[in-house]
Amino acid sequence: MNLSKETLGKTEELLTTGIEQLEKEENEILLELQENKFENFKVLYIDNRWIANDERSYEVTFKHVTEEVDFRLSTKKEISSISWSSWSYRHIKPNELQGHLEASMNYLGAVTEMLTIMKDTTEIMKVVERVSEVFENKVKPLRDKRYELQNELETVKEAISNIDSKESVVKAQELFKETVFLNHCYQLNSKIYLSEIKVEQDKKGNNFIMVYDRKRKISDYQLEQLYKLATTMQTRTECDYSKDYNTEGYRLYYKYSNMYLTTDEAYKPVITQIDKAEYDELRSNRY
Repeated sequence: MNLSKETLGKTEELLTTGIEQLEKEENEILLELQENKFENFKVLYIDNRWIANDERSYEVTFKHVTEEVDFRLSTKKEISSISWSSWSYRHIKPNELQGHLEASMNYLGAVTEMLTIMKDTTEIMKVVERVSEVFENKVKPLRDKRYELQNELETVKEAISNIDSKESVVKAQELFKETVFLNHCYQLNSKIYLSEIKVEQDKKGNNFIMVYDRKRKISDYQLEQLYKLATTMQTRTECDYSKDYNTEGYRLYYKYSNMYLTTDEAYKPVITQIDKAEYDELRSNRY
């Protein structure tokens, strides 16, 4: 995908808007389908599954309108799920007994109704077939289109990410031409941690980082991660013990740069106090 970053960005916006619109239309139809009812059971949701030879089957979950009782019935007239809870009351107080008995009778009534429906699914199958037809003709096309746009969006995001990576590598090569000091060290491998960073390129464009006066080759990905570490603001917190715990001002928030041009700056960084909102934002975007 040889498009400019600007063009890719606009494409991403259009695809995102299209996906959101399709999802909205899909959800509106699904909400309408949930209004379908058989006796005291409403449609909760619809699943589709493949059986064999590209044959599709739909499963409709029905839930009681007031009780936590539900079951699943497919367009193949198969009941694949039955769900209800077991109740237990202990240490019942005299003034609670009547309420427990009434709630239990209502619940057992819902279970009995469900089991009665499942003895003969002829009538409820009409609801299953009706909502499955709507799902097939209206929801599925929207969902298929949404999945198609989502795949396109992932391709666009990947292309943007590749451009960003290449830009970061170029910026890193420029930045680390001269020695840069880090407050938080860069971990090159399990044994080597570097606080002084200098990167050179050979005639082929390969990147080499200086490790104790020796050159070590690093990949573009490593260079990109190093650049992110160097340019990301660091944070820390302190407590003001003169104030009560959980009161405003008890916890103090600070930020400071991770990258310096001299060792003195690295050892004595300029620390700026910030509010919690900025602290949380920096933490969420942290390398």
